[in-house]
Amino acid sequence: MSIDKDDKGRPRVETEVEIQASPEAVWKAIATGPGVKSWFMAMETEFDERVGGEVRTKMGDEMVPIAKLTAWDPPKHFATEGDNAFGPGSPKIAYEWTIEAKGGGKCVLRLVQTLFTEDDSWDTQVGDTEAGWPSFFHVLRNYVERHAEEPSGVVQAMGPVPGSKDEAFERLTAALGMGKIAKGASVDCNVDGVPAFSGEIEDVVRGRSNRIMIRLEQPFAGTGWIGVGPIGGNMTAIVTLYLYGEGAAEASARDNAQLTGWLQAHGETVPS
Repeated sequence: MSIDKDDKGRPRVETEVEIQASPEAVWKAIATGPGVKSWFMAMETEFDERVGGEVRTKMGDEMVPIAKLTAWDPPKHFATEGDNAFGPGSPKIAYEWTIEAKGGGKCVLRLVQTLFTEDDSWDTQVGDTEAGWPSFFHVLRNYVERHAEEPSGVVQAMGPVPGSKDEAFERLTAALGMGKIAKGASVDCNVDGVPAFSGEIEDVVRGRSNRIMIRLEQPFAGTGWIGVGPIGGNMTAIVTLYLYGEGAAEASARDNAQLTGWLQAHGETVPS
């Protein structure tokens, strides 16, 4: 695995996405609490909207390390720095978000992530992060282009799984009742213990992680993300349903525990 370095030898990840929307619409999605929750992870985020202000994030009952805003220029640019990027004792990390308007009502969102260390022992964690951003940006683009500012909910479960990445991915998709894994294929999941959902596969990625992105039609419009890959050195399965529309938040609160229980049981019962 090769990790890009900045001019100081620090690990650096750069990701961008083109979105058919105004800079103001994208800003609301990436720089407000309700926006972030609609496409990233099931968490509460607060921005103290000024240079030197804090970004405070809570996932369930757990507080994520606080970051400081080092730049704040709506709707074009903001940046943060925070400690303990990958847990206690890990290096400081910086995120720089830039929105550039393009013709035809489009804009490009660019994220640059820099880890404040020259120690390559963190390359695994940096690589895991780099592999995950394209899927998050897929969800972000779908949200901003089709569901901006709609009520939202996230049904999400993650858990370790035995075996190789390819083996675990095939077992996971089969257990969810999926047939052909290909772009354009239909998905109709009706499995005991899993919230029912249906839609069409929009993207299939095989690489450092294997994942499919689904444009959901039922029970709500939205995006499904089903994948397997390394997180912190462990092979991990993730099933996430981003739901939009009236009742989505209530569905999230109702179905999270069910999906978590199913995925945990799946990981414990599949053959190693």
